[in-house]
Amino acid sequence: MERIIKYSREWEEGSYEDSLSTFLYQLPVLTSCNIFPPLHILNILLCRGWAGGSMSPRFIWEPFEISEQEYQEVLPKILSPDWETLCKKLWRIRHPMKVDSKFDHIVDRDIWMLSVSQDQEYASKSIEEAEEKARKFVEGEYPDIKKKWLQYQTPQTLQVSKLFGWFTG
Repeated sequence: MERIIKYSREWEEGSYEDSLSTFLYQLPVLTSCNIFPPLHILNILLCRGWAGGSMSPRFIWEPFEISEQEYQEVLPKILSPDWETLCKKLWRIRHPMKVDSKFDHIVDRDIWMLSVSQDQEYASKSIEEAEEKARKFVEGEYPDIKKKWLQYQTPQTLQVSKLFGWFTG
């Protein structure tokens, strides 16, 4: 049975409970170019007990680690999620995650993130994927996520969004 994670988000009252795989899809700065981190890099973040907080909400949870077995059990749910269910829970748009073992030798999380993001194979694909996702979002292909995004905007951020023609629906 998949572990249930209790967490909170700074910009909302109350707390949440989600399966580990859903929780991981929720986290800001978990991936770099949608590459899911190897176990040792993932555990660095999970042991910290928080993520995000600058341009995204800060997620806060009781620090924990997962085992190799738990990592292997959750990996298929990360790589091939049930998008219909997952998209109803996500606070932002996510691309599918993938793994790439060529970065597994890196032990520092920040260096891992930087190395993946600077890899030419992912850097160009990520820009193209982001542009395609943004186009679909603007054209209304993700109405539930757009509705959620609009729900949490302040009058000031909506004003800036309108100024720049961003997703103001």
